[in-house]
Amino acid sequence: MSTGKKAITWTWIIPAILSLPIILYGLMSLTIALPMGAFSEGLDFLTVAVVVGGGGIALFVAALQMRATRRRYIKYIDLVANQGKTGIDEIAKAVGVPYDQATADLKKMIAQKYFHSIRIDTEKGAIVSISQIE
Repeated sequence: MSTGKKAITWTWIIPAILSLPIILYGLMSLTIALPMGAFSEGLDFLTVAVVVGGGGIALFVAALQMRATRRRYIKYIDLVANQGKTGIDEIAKAVGVPYDQATADLKKMIAQKYFHSIRIDTEKGAIVSISQIE
């Protein structure tokens, strides 16, 4: 079974790095806006600070969520591809997520071609090889 482990190793780092100068620009706009007060120029800088800084923070939070997903995906790859685990309950416990989340994550990974020639048998609560089905 082949996997795409290398493809998910550093995907979160790009948005995290890009978010830092955006947050910095928002903070700089805030430091300019505060001494000016509520006058029109100060309000313009304050608006920029809130919009740009908030966008940078949102991008950074999204990057952290991508990192958490990446870590889970690497655990799934290790359990399924390397250790040959097939029980979703067992996989969910090993990863530390609820059964439903493990099922959803594994379905996404199958759809995104991280795993080939497998599917989830919901009746058995297990991952099965497509060759076993036929």
